[in-house]
Parts: sequence; structure tokens; C-alpha cells
Amino acid sequence: MGHYLSALAFATLNTGREDLAQRGLLMVDELKKAQDAHGNGYLSAFPQEHFDRLESLKPVWAPYYVIHKIMQGLLDQHTMVANPLALGMVEDMAKYFCNRVERVVESRGEDYWLLTLNTEFGGMNEASEWFW
Repeated sequence: MGHYLSALAFATLNTGREDLAQRGLLMVDELKKAQDAHGNGYLSAFPQEHFDRLESLKPVWAPYYVIHKIMQGLLDQHTMVANPLALGMVEDMAKYFCNRVERVVESRGEDYWLLTLNTEFGGMNEASEWFW
């Protein structure tokens, strides 16, 4: 979904096609419904338990990669198409994941958190560059 949001944003920016802009608005609106259903800022196609597994150093397929792509897609919708919901959604996602990481670091230490990065690093730095 993140790749699709980015593609729609780039295509809208470069072609000016209103149908692509409207499709991006629709997708973000629908994702907002899913995010609101969680009630905590989380947004993904897989359950939050995948991050529990990651934080327990158990095998799991690339959850932070998927999250970073969704966040990047929302940021592209915000910056390229001025989608009014997208920035708030990615900020809520960032809060959710910052809280997750902080809980792990507080309970198990920073060295333990770094071990989770051996399991899966993802590309969160790409999405987080926007905030710096």
C-alpha cells in the first residue's frame, strides 16, 4: 500500500491528473478508517503481534520495512498532493512506534533493542528523514 500511495502521489504531481489525486484521497481516507479502528495510531496489513515477535527476537518477516513504506507513502501524499489527512496519520504512526521502542528500551535496555535490529531493521530512517 505504501508503494501505491507513493506512486499515486508522484503520478499526480507529474501529470496533474485529477483522477489520480482522487484515488490517493480515497486510499488515504480508507486507511484512516483502519487506523482509527485500532485506536492507537497503528496502521498495517498485519497484526501488531508481529512486533511482539520481533521484540522477543523471534523470526518475523520485515514488519518495519512495511511500516516505513506506508509512512513514506503517506508523507508523499502529504508533500506532493497536499492530502489533508496523510500527515496526521503518519504522525500518529510515529508516536505509536516511538512508544513501542521506548517501552522495550525501558524494560530490557538499549543493547537488547539493538538486538532486534539484527532481526529486522527495515527502512525507518528513510521515512524519519522527513521529521529531521
